[in-house]
Amino acid sequence: MKLKKTLLLTAAMIFTCSTTTLADDGHTFPEKGKVYVIHRNNDNNSYIYENGSALNTAPKTNTNKQYWQFVPTEKANCYYIQNVTSKRYVQSSKTPGESQQIKVGNTPVEFEIKPNTNDGAGALKGFYYLCSTDQTIDNSKDGTLGLNYASAQGQVVAYHIRYNRGNSYWDIQESAYDYEAPAPIERSEYCKSLGIYVLPCGDKGAAYLKSLSITGEKGNVTNALNYTASAQSANYYNMVRTDSAEVIKGKTFNLKYEAEGMTSDYTITAYFDWDKDGVFESKHEFLNNKSGSAEITVPAEAAEGKSRMRIRVNDNGLDDADDDVNGATYDFQIFVTNDPTVTKVNDIVANNGTDATASSAAYSIDGRRVNPKTHKGAYIQNRQKKIK
Repeated sequence: MKLKKTLLLTAAMIFTCSTTTLADDGHTFPEKGKVYVIHRNNDNNSYIYENGSALNTAPKTNTNKQYWQFVPTEKANCYYIQNVTSKRYVQSSKTPGESQQIKVGNTPVEFEIKPNTNDGAGALKGFYYLCSTDQTIDNSKDGTLGLNYASAQGQVVAYHIRYNRGNSYWDIQESAYDYEAPAPIERSEYCKSLGIYVLPCGDKGAAYLKSLSITGEKGNVTNALNYTASAQSANYYNMVRTDSAEVIKGKTFNLKYEAEGMTSDYTITAYFDWDKDGVFESKHEFLNNKSGSAEITVPAEAAEGKSRMRIRVNDNGLDDADDDVNGATYDFQIFVTNDPTVTKVNDIVANNGTDATASSAAYSIDGRRVNPKTHKGAYIQNRQKKIK
């Protein structure tokens, strides 16, 4: 009788374990479809959030992109870690060297997520390591790189997950999703009247513009822009003063570009400020294309004079003209005119007694009247760009 009860109990235990395995398919925790926040064990200043193209840490706040979901893969205890707000994924923790900041990107990367069960873990027991599966994972010794809290820098970096390394073990907590985007920068009417632009913060990335042109039929574009670069510039922000375009209100021009160093995470977007108030109110998205062209129509109500076009080559998922950038930002000057026709006035005599024409005046790229005999650099005269 005792033997029979033992067999029944054993069978029940086997059935129970088998049922649990089938129900969760090796993905007990975290659960699919739920929202989580992640912070270093016993540290409330270390919530992981997406910042540009990388992972940083900060105290919990709903204005940071700190909400995550775990998408199960076919392997037990393995997931893609996706930011709920941006829909981008945590990238590999197997970096070329240790202590490098972890990136985010558009490509899903598989991570193994398991609790620390080592008997020597002490207070770290039960907290989780997060390691990309493109390496052999073993937390009994150094050698496997996972997410690690670099407290001095406020960053998430790649470092060893040995069972007693405290900064490599994380608390994963279920959370409501209550993200609120930071309030946009308010522009004063005074700044708008002066056409003052916000210069985005950022870092230089791998991609950059190799060439960009503004061309069009005669009568649509009175001065073409042809920008070229043989190499990447030293800074992420570039104010291009050596070339500019002159376009006509209500007319269409062709915007064409070619980029270098593009990966699947980069996007290219052109922004325009047609009313000269320092705010880019319209844009054209080229998405992830290495090269492209588009027909752009100048609004009939565009303000005449010098304005700007901004090009962002960016891989951090932010898409406003003034947002932080990881890649490159270019500001080009565009001159908008009402009518390209120049009325010739005959019999004008210069004050030195020589013949002159009404269109002989010269202007610098930024619109100042200059003397072509003494001016150095680019200038416009007779509706033609000249460089001296």
